[in-house]
Amino acid sequence: MIAGIGLAVAGLARNDCSENLPTCAAVVDAGEVSWHHQVHNIVSLILFLALIAAPLVFARAFGRDDRWRPLQTYSIVTGLLGFALLVLYVIASAGAWTGLAQRTFVSVLFLWLAVVGLRLSRVEYFEIATR
Repeated sequence: MIAGIGLAVAGLARNDCSENLPTCAAVVDAGEVSWHHQVHNIVSLILFLALIAAPLVFARAFGRDDRWRPLQTYSIVTGLLGFALLVLYVIASAGAWTGLAQRTFVSVLFLWLAVVGLRLSRVEYFEIATR
């Protein structure tokens, strides 16, 4: 839920410019960016942390339910990989690989959301069909 709200807010509060560009970095360092630029950055951090935490939190619940147990290991790996990719993204934030690092990070976590959503739709259907 936190990630969903954060995604909506970060999408609406756009950045003024890319901080990966030297001219924009100078503007950010001078504190000359808009409030929505600052909101985007703060909310994005919360969003990213929520996206990393979600698979790890759900992995524990998945381990307690036979229908979801196959996703437990995948969820743990996704959470840990998400953390590693976030670290890589932060390290690469001044380099040419920033965009690729960010998109890889987000894609891994969004793929997990899609897999869980697909599984949820099948579990729900199965339970209704067997009643």
